[in-house]
Amino acid sequence: MNNYELIKFKDKDFELDVSVSPEENTVWLTKEQISLLFDLNRTVISRHINNIYKDGELEKESTCAKNAHMVSNRLYYTDH
Repeated sequence: MNNYELIKFKDKDFELDVSVSPEENTVWLTKEQISLLFDLNRTVISRHINNIYKDGELEKESTCAKNAHMVSNRLYYTDH
C-alpha cells in the first residue's frame, strides 16, 4: 500500500485538504473536492470526467482506486 500524506492547499481564504503520494507524484481528489477547488457544480465535474473516459483520453481503471472509498472525508481501504 502506498503512503499518502494529507496536505492543506491554501489560496487566500480558500483551504482544502488534499491526499498526495510523493512517491508516485500523484494527487487524489474526490469530485466534491474538485468542484470546490474550481468553484463548479459537482455534476459539471462528473460530466467532464465521464467525457474524458468516453473519448479514451484516460482509462477509468488507471485513475480510480479499486479498493478505496471516501466516507465523511476519510479514506478507507477495502478488500473488494
